[in-house]
Amino acid sequence: MSDPESLNAFYRNPDRGLVNGLLHSPVPRLLGDVQSPHAGYMIESTLVPIIVKGNAEPSLCEIAAVYNAAIYRTFQKLAAGGKCQSLWSLVTGALFQSVLPTMFGPSFPLRIYDDVLTLDKSTYQLFHSIPLLPRSVPRARLRVRDALKGFMRPWKDVSADIPDVSAHGNDVLRALFALALTDDDRAGLLQTYIWGVLTNLFRLTYWLLAHLLCDRAAYCAQLQAAVDVGVAATFPDPSELLHAHPRAVNGSHFALVDAAMKEAARLHLLPLSHRVARADVALQSARGPFVVPAGSTVVAYTPGAHLDPARFDEPGAFRLDRFVGGAGVRNLYVWSKGAHICPGRHMAMYYLKMFVIVLLHRFDLVVEGGTSGPCTLPTGNPWITGLPLPRKDLLVSVKMRT
Repeated sequence: MSDPESLNAFYRNPDRGLVNGLLHSPVPRLLGDVQSPHAGYMIESTLVPIIVKGNAEPSLCEIAAVYNAAIYRTFQKLAAGGKCQSLWSLVTGALFQSVLPTMFGPSFPLRIYDDVLTLDKSTYQLFHSIPLLPRSVPRARLRVRDALKGFMRPWKDVSADIPDVSAHGNDVLRALFALALTDDDRAGLLQTYIWGVLTNLFRLTYWLLAHLLCDRAAYCAQLQAAVDVGVAATFPDPSELLHAHPRAVNGSHFALVDAAMKEAARLHLLPLSHRVARADVALQSARGPFVVPAGSTVVAYTPGAHLDPARFDEPGAFRLDRFVGGAGVRNLYVWSKGAHICPGRHMAMYYLKMFVIVLLHRFDLVVEGGTSGPCTLPTGNPWITGLPLPRKDLLVSVKMRT
């Protein structure tokens, strides 16, 4: 379903006849090799409340300065090294090295980066009825699981927080040890959680930067100028940016950054929100009511709404200022809606927002060899996840601004 009337009925679900598809999801099994048949229920009942708590303001305040400093150091190293690399490598490497130590502390095994990307490349297979995973995926999955098992051991017999780990990270790890699971399944659920944190964040950040660099020559300079104005208006001392309260970057001074993030999400966020009917459920749609039979899976295909020319002018184009002033926001379904709206959305958008603000305010992102025009989704790639990458990536380098 993709028309707004049926999407709204799907998300409101007033009689609770549709239950969260997460409870029956194959993702924990396929991503983390989790064997417990109750993994979905454990995520819903135990991890989701912790994620909600972790996305509240006190938790965001705790991680803000740590993450901001980490992403700044990463950009500094890239600028000092002068290395030219693909935009995808730059984005995923910078986020991986900054987000996970922020949440889980300096002992987090960053060596699993390549294996995490190998798993992530097979994301679209996770939603097939018969997933055919490349041979490299089970081996990568095993290496990630073993590394995470070793990392998790300090939490096995303790009730106190481990130092240098965020409160959210401690909550997640203690909750996993409170579950009646094997060590392999605990590591597999942590592996699944990490994928949930990173997969959309990787692609939203990547595509936002790709559109800025390629679609219109003025876009990157326009947003960089807006960031400079916002930082100057908000922080009398520019060094305060890295220690800012999350609310400090949520005002009108950063409205263009917010609009750019919404536009990137409209075009590229994972659209697969699904529910399972526990009884026959009647839903409204633009073509009249229809009945979802008990046991059926219903998918909210949000690209159908986000690419509808009746709701968005030039729906396939990236427009930097499309959502400035809140215009068109009511037609967005990027984080789902209702009772099962994405519980991690605030943290994800904070990571993305500060990535963009710190990068554009302190550094320049230079495309080597120029671009070949606007970034568009390639044909022939699996569209069900909404997360494909271009066939030919941009080569970029980071330069310190003078």
